[in-house]
Amino acid sequence: MTSQFAGASMPMGACSPHVQPAFNFVATVKMKLDADAYGQFMGAMKSLYTSRTPDQEDVVIEQMARLFVHHEDLLQGFTTFLPAGYELKLGNDFPSVVMKTPNGVTKLIVPSN
Repeated sequence: MTSQFAGASMPMGACSPHVQPAFNFVATVKMKLDADAYGQFMGAMKSLYTSRTPDQEDVVIEQMARLFVHHEDLLQGFTTFLPAGYELKLGNDFPSVVMKTPNGVTKLIVPSN
């Protein structure tokens, strides 16, 4: 039996215990978002891992916050994978997300229309 993730397959059980929660989260995202939003999610994740810089992390985390602004469970699930120093939480003015960066910058993120 194999597991599919971002176009790659690997034997089940070959994942470290730390990778399985990521696979589970991606599966949950795929179930809850429409195909276009899921494609944006996967594209953002790919860009994060191909050019990992602090600026790129900010951009991707902001994209995720916009995608998950109407999905509190996905936003909360995503926070478990944030790099150290980042915080995401729902804003007081729904729909919005408050993002804090390791540099101490706070941004209010609202969905793009």
